[in-house]
Amino acid sequence: MRSPDPIAPEAAQQAAQDLPFETLVYLLGSRYCNTDILSEEAWRLFGNTPPG
Repeated sequence: MRSPDPIAPEAAQQAAQDLPFETLVYLLGSRYCNTDILSEEAWRLFGNTPPG
């Protein structure tokens, strides 16, 4: 059985422009996922959630 992911309540959300350059590649879409459709669904589900 797998353990749950660790929780870091002190972790803060960062703006994309404040991230180190080398991490930005991880924010790009994937050829294995239809990002056009998935991003619309993600915004629908989570677009109104508070930051953090």
